[in-house]
Amino acid sequence: MSSVIDKQTRDLINRLNKADQDILKLKASINKILNKSTSLVATGSFGAEPSNSHAALSGVLGNGSTHLSENEANIVDN
Repeated sequence: MSSVIDKQTRDLINRLNKADQDILKLKASINKILNKSTSLVATGSFGAEPSNSHAALSGVLGNGSTHLSENEANIVDN
């Protein structure tokens, strides 16, 4: 019985460690997107007027969807 609990505990620890790694990768991806978005808005790469910078940033970040668009995925990959 003890060995079953030990195995379950090890499995749980491994899953938590994997989740921690996934969270760190996600944070890095989000930071890349935000950094790229901020620089694109700041340089006017969207052709947005300064008063429109919020709209341009919103366009890069999307509509709250958890799915990355092709452009966002390319930003993360680069």
